Amino acid sequence: MAGKKGMRLRAGGTLRRLPSGKWQASYTGPDLARHVAPVTYTAKMDAERWLADERRSIERDEWTAPRLRAEAQRARSKTLGDYTGDWLETRNLKPRTKIGYEAGYGDVACTTWWDWSCRRGGLR
Repeated sequence: MAGKKGMRLRAGGTLRRLPSGKWQASYTGPDLARHVAPVTYTAKMDAERWLADERRSIERDEWTAPRLRAEAQRARSKTLGDYTGDWLETRNLKPRTKIGYEAGYGDVACTTWWDWSCRRGGLR
């Protein structure tokens, strides 16, 4: 692998220069699987930094697979439907206005922004 053009072997992993000129970082984790950075980097130094951060988390026994970390982050993030529901709760609206907003924003949140966790026709 180190002999291939555009590949640089590092102690913590591998850097590969893509045809686009960007850098892709990857490494073999403690689970013996190959893990690739979630993004490509314009600067080689940024790809090296990602590898160093991953190596540091392995050394500290804080490592989890990047895919699992991304899934956990998505689970913690707030959806548009959640945000809209919270926003409506903090507003002093008349009942009829609130019902109209819930119906209108609920449709947009479910169809336009792919918030499948909300119910069609309302936020909650």
